[in-house]
Amino acid sequence: MPNPIHFQYFNREHTWPQSLFEEDELAQKKSDMHHLYPTNPDVNNLRANLPFGDIHTVFWVSIYDTTCKYGLNMDGEECFEPRDCHKGDAARALFYFAIRYDMELPDITGWHQEILKEWHTTDPPDSSEITRNEEVYILQENRNPFIDHPEFVDLIDFEDFSNPIGVDDFDYIKTSLHIVSYPNPFNSSTNISFFITDYTELNGLTEIKIYNIKGELINTLTKQIGKTGECKIIWNGKDDYRKDIQSGIYLYQLKIGKNVHSGKITLIR
Repeated sequence: MPNPIHFQYFNREHTWPQSLFEEDELAQKKSDMHHLYPTNPDVNNLRANLPFGDIHTVFWVSIYDTTCKYGLNMDGEECFEPRDCHKGDAARALFYFAIRYDMELPDITGWHQEILKEWHTTDPPDSSEITRNEEVYILQENRNPFIDHPEFVDLIDFEDFSNPIGVDDFDYIKTSLHIVSYPNPFNSSTNISFFITDYTELNGLTEIKIYNIKGELINTLTKQIGKTGECKIIWNGKDDYRKDIQSGIYLYQLKIGKNVHSGKITLIR
């Protein structure tokens, strides 16, 4: 049985372990909200400063979520595997920390950026993470760019910052999007417009999801895409039930190909 006290208290988990901090900007690193998460004390103590990875030999499984594990990866290295729903969040927090503090991923056994990049792809930013990024920005006045622009991850070698990577190194990056919403702020309707370059291989239904600042899904807009050039999707300020929504700040998320893009629009009644 779990200790009942752990339903009342949480630890403050540093996604990038404090023991691996470099000495400069130490106070900022300890309090940077982009990599801090509330965590169950048992789980946090077990993770300690272990690297994240996919567990193949299981020593321990969380009773709170069986996708959270501790054990050995396929190379026999000791690792910790977070919940499936948090894997992308953890990866993007580490990528942010690396760029913000100019610290390459730790050169120690078990840290593999390929695994983190895979998690980033399979668990893209959702409404909760996008909203959290907005809230942290209000308090801390900086953002996690890999939530706003997930496509940036594939352009950076987080293990060696001296190794520049260009788009030509990644054949699977086919889509280049330039997104703008206008008018913004808007009253009756706004256009979410994006231009697809001739490097794209799109042929299917594209979705734009609209969320309120609480992360609640308001509306899902769809459009058939079959060619390059400008594409425009109109939102009339209504929810999925075709009812007018109140004034406020709303977030949109566009997923097209392997890329996820997000933005902010303001409705004024």
